[in-house]
Amino acid sequence: MGYVMDLGDSIRRYPLQSIGIGFLTGFVVGGGQSSPIGQGLIGFAARIAMRQAVVAALSEALKQS
Repeated sequence: MGYVMDLGDSIRRYPLQSIGIGFLTGFVVGGGQSSPIGQGLIGFAARIAMRQAVVAALSEALKQS
């Protein structure tokens, strides 16, 4: 039950990310990733996510030093 409560709290705190994850899951499960446009969209989203992850990791590392 704790995991469900944590998931609900996470959705409340980060609604836009939750919508994005739901959209991506539906897109992949629905077969949208098979088309060339779908592959391009996933690649574009992956690049943005990686950039944000790198910036977050670097800023956290700089805070600690």
